[in-house]
Amino acid sequence: MLQLFRRCSRPPFDPLLFTLTCVVTLAGIPLLYSASYAEGLALHDDPQYFVLRQAAFALVGFAGLVAAAKVDLAWLRKRSRFFLGATVALLFVCLSHGALNGARRWISVGGFTVQPSEFAKLALIIYLASYLAKAREWIQEGWTPVVHVALVTGGVALLLLLQPHLSALLLVVGVATVMVVLAGLPGNRVLSLGCVLLIAGVPLFQIAPREQQNRVKVWLGLIQSEEDAYHQKQSLLAIERGGALGVGFCEGRQKLRYLPASHNDFIFSCIAEEFGFLGVVVVLSLFSALVIRCYDIAHMCGSQFGSLLCTGVATLLGLELVGHVGVATGLLPPTGVTLPLVSAGGSAFICVLFGIGLVLNVSRGVSPEVEAMDDGFGFDGRGDGRTHLPAPRPRRYGAVA
Repeated sequence: MLQLFRRCSRPPFDPLLFTLTCVVTLAGIPLLYSASYAEGLALHDDPQYFVLRQAAFALVGFAGLVAAAKVDLAWLRKRSRFFLGATVALLFVCLSHGALNGARRWISVGGFTVQPSEFAKLALIIYLASYLAKAREWIQEGWTPVVHVALVTGGVALLLLLQPHLSALLLVVGVATVMVVLAGLPGNRVLSLGCVLLIAGVPLFQIAPREQQNRVKVWLGLIQSEEDAYHQKQSLLAIERGGALGVGFCEGRQKLRYLPASHNDFIFSCIAEEFGFLGVVVVLSLFSALVIRCYDIAHMCGSQFGSLLCTGVATLLGLELVGHVGVATGLLPPTGVTLPLVSAGGSAFICVLFGIGLVLNVSRGVSPEVEAMDDGFGFDGRGDGRTHLPAPRPRRYGAVA
């Protein structure tokens, strides 16, 4: 246990990423209050219900961030399969529970609900980073690593489909695809992989719940349904009312139970209504800077494992941002994607902060033994009989302009 948070002479973690995380989190508290007080008053007789819970989740999340920033990455990588297996087991437990709002995504624990799919996203990223770091040379020559990643990701995606949780399914598939591509998959195989994903999406769409199928069909203009189009109509109305400068903080009307899930899936619409185009630009700039900084740390990292870990977290944050904004603006069909660090939700909030903590950990510099360790996947990186150039020396954090 003492080795789990062992002391080492690594430089401090990235101050820019930590500052951006704090700014977005603190700014999200009043934004959530404005978007949720009507819902909290109607459902729980307390206008501060959601914001107080979010503040408590923020304390837990930042504790997780600090722990993730200090955890021994060798210890974490060695147990990546255990973490993935544990989250898969929790997904099975979800399926045995009763449905809530037509879905089986939550487990009740002490008066709180836990959403294992959020932890599954992070566990899958850690597992894939560990596996692909070992398979980095095999992936250039054969399909075995790609098939392995597809089977593991497909298994998780199937459990998410059974819940059903379409947005989480699309996110894990998207993150896994980006990680495989950036791990060194040749261009011709990238094209083949894309074709396979498109073909596989057709039968998955056919077995998706009818409500989600109708939302996609309405978005494509294949059918006309006032009920399924209601969410996006109210969202677009909120954005339209916001104009250039917005109607003012706490002055929005759409959140007064006209816009469903205004504190969660459509909080961006409330921000656009109250702060206008200018506020939207500020929010998107902060999130973009956060995602870009995670990719920047991945680029500076001299470790394949650390680089892929940062890439997975950055891709997850970026896809969630694009998905949430895309749904709110009508560019994507409604799938229930939250806005990271702003939307109400304990599991998602804590997992995002833990993921950022892992990126902060990587920013301190990954030790060579983490990259060279044998984590049981059967790849030694030099067992193909070819001559290899020495691995690039890890660059000291901050040395890159």
